[in-house]
Amino acid sequence: KYKDKDIYMKRVSHEVRVIEKLNLVRYFLIVEDLMRFCREKNIGVGSARGSAGGSLVALCLGITRRIDPIKYGLYFERFLNEDRVSMADIDMDISSMRREEVIQYLRDKYGTDKVAQIATYGYLSAKSAFRDVCSCYNFPSGEVNRLSKLIEEGFIEENGKKVGKYDRNESFDHVPELKAFKQAHPKLMELILKLDGRVRSAGIHAAGVITSSIPLEDLGVIESRTGGECICWDKKVSEDTFCLLKLDCLGLKTVDVNGKACEWVAKKMGRGFTAGDIRLD
Repeated sequence: KYKDKDIYMKRVSHEVRVIEKLNLVRYFLIVEDLMRFCREKNIGVGSARGSAGGSLVALCLGITRRIDPIKYGLYFERFLNEDRVSMADIDMDISSMRREEVIQYLRDKYGTDKVAQIATYGYLSAKSAFRDVCSCYNFPSGEVNRLSKLIEEGFIEENGKKVGKYDRNESFDHVPELKAFKQAHPKLMELILKLDGRVRSAGIHAAGVITSSIPLEDLGVIESRTGGECICWDKKVSEDTFCLLKLDCLGLKTVDVNGKACEWVAKKMGRGFTAGDIRLD
């Protein structure tokens, strides 16, 4: 199919070597299997956007579609390279209405006890800690709103020149009105600074699904939340601490819109039509 066969064979050989060295063969095969499942079941799925488009192996496996990385000058090293050892990140955009079918397929194939979505956490910033503490102590909301807007990064000035920079926490020592609040309410300030950076809320990650070779309950707490089973770790702990395989299965309404648009076009043309029929030029 390709005129410069040697160039393509050299590129594929290089990519395979890197993928094997980084121990990502199973990851590629699982993603390929998921993409194939979606297409066989007519579940709307994107073409693995992002840096994965620079992988010729991904194109050969059908993970990405239509985009020849050599023809378009896309670098594999932006996706994977030996000098920056990090987990591959292939973004799979899936129909928002049928994402649960894809997750259920993973559960059926690898075991319900070995597949779960990952958590995501919201953290208190200096500003949100200030607002929450003041609200609990019944400070006037108008005053709280006015002062909270002053909690920002800024510059230290001397003789009209910027000589340094301060962060949000340090704004209580540099902004006159916040400095006055700190001096008037030392106990509240102690509480605000203690709460800064603490977890405020928890939810389910929009895309992250992890798989394991052993029951996840042996590794951590599984919770039932609105949206499905979720393990109580975030992305960083799942990948860096436990070295678990994270799949990015993002449910997107855009995929549904594209699918519906193709259905309308096909109906108008009186024949089958998909986004793959649209010329790239």
